[in-house]
Formats: sequence, structure tokens, C-alpha cells
Amino acid sequence: MYQTPIRIDTLKDAQAFVNLAAKLDQDVTLTDGTHNVNGKSLLGCLYSMEFDEIFLQTESPVGAVFEQFSILA
Repeated sequence: MYQTPIRIDTLKDAQAFVNLAAKLDQDVTLTDGTHNVNGKSLLGCLYSMEFDEIFLQTESPVGAVFEQFSILA
């Protein structure tokens, strides 16, 4: 499991994130360590914006796909 801290600040960010996630052939999960939501769901992305910290979890590395959301860059 790969985990990366990310930021999703606006509705536009959430829509862009979901559009990218939908193109992947693997699960995309957003978590704060306690709650998990589907990263391919706009509702899930919007809910994750309430987390203190958001982590992207995937089965294989996809950092380049979501680089614009990374807080490590």
C-alpha cells in the first residue's frame, strides 16, 4: 500500500482529482487515518476536505498522476 499526503482545497480541485482517479485501474482511497472514502467519488473527495490531513492510498505508486495535489512537492 502506498500513502501520500495531499491537499484538496476547492470544488474544482475535487473534480480534477476525481477525473484523474477515474482513469486508474486500481482503488483510490482518501483517508485521515481514521476515516476512509472512495477517491473516485466526488462526494468522497468533498467529504475528505473536512479531514485535518488527507492521505492518498493506492495499491501501486501513482504520485506523478496526482502531483498537482501533493504537499511534498
